[in-house]
Amino acid sequence: MAAIGLTRADLQLGALEVMRDYLFLAPAAAALDQRWSDARDRLKKLCATPSTENLAAAHNLIHELEEGIDVAHILRALRASEAAIEMNPQSVQPNEKARLALRFKDPDLNSAAARRGIQCEWSFASQYRKPLQSGEAKADPQSERGWEIYRYFPRGISLCDVTVRFFLKGEPVMATPTSPDAQPQRLEYTRTIRPQVRSRDWNLWWTDRFEKTLPETLQLGAALLVPLATLAVTQADQGNSGRWWELAGVGFSSEIIRGILTGKPDQNPARTQGAHSQ
Repeated sequence: MAAIGLTRADLQLGALEVMRDYLFLAPAAAALDQRWSDARDRLKKLCATPSTENLAAAHNLIHELEEGIDVAHILRALRASEAAIEMNPQSVQPNEKARLALRFKDPDLNSAAARRGIQCEWSFASQYRKPLQSGEAKADPQSERGWEIYRYFPRGISLCDVTVRFFLKGEPVMATPTSPDAQPQRLEYTRTIRPQVRSRDWNLWWTDRFEKTLPETLQLGAALLVPLATLAVTQADQGNSGRWWELAGVGFSSEIIRGILTGKPDQNPARTQGAHSQ
């Protein structure tokens, strides 16, 4: 019971803070302004029965008043076609993550709190390069919601028609009629996306792989050269005895490697004569 009492007190204090913010923002002639009077009446209803959801809606309304942008501004911009579907990256490949967002020409609207009052619903209709075989399911998932979403386009899709529709308080937003006799139609934005399938340039691929692996190869060679040089000097000091085959296996004798490291030529007459006789 004590916990319930504390929670109730927190909600009531939150409601009082919302009313304080309204009084701080409201102009002197707020009673004569329809927008401010409507906001005041709505805040009264939200704060009369404070709850987490009501306080969140009340804070969002305060942000709308601070920005000077309400839901009516968003609807006017949408109906005037002052927004567009943007994709990043602009050219997407199969199975690459793409960010889809509905962006307004007016940058202030892209971050306006009033957007939360309107729900965006995204739907996708894909066409495939080859007919789907039996047992294969369509890759299009259920619709997604939000002003910004992330999407993968599966391999095999030739194009995808993206459609965004809008809802206000659960009801679909309708477009502005083009004529008095025109049938009302739902407001929607569409865009066709064609995933790019690029053929691999093997020359560029091998060049890229060589440039990426060359530093690691040089580092590995340098790391192997230290024990190899040590072994070469040790084998040279022992003459022809010892594990000479460890060096011969890589194509060099101990004297040759020692000569490379010390700068001295091979002093073995037998090996020199053998080389001349060949």
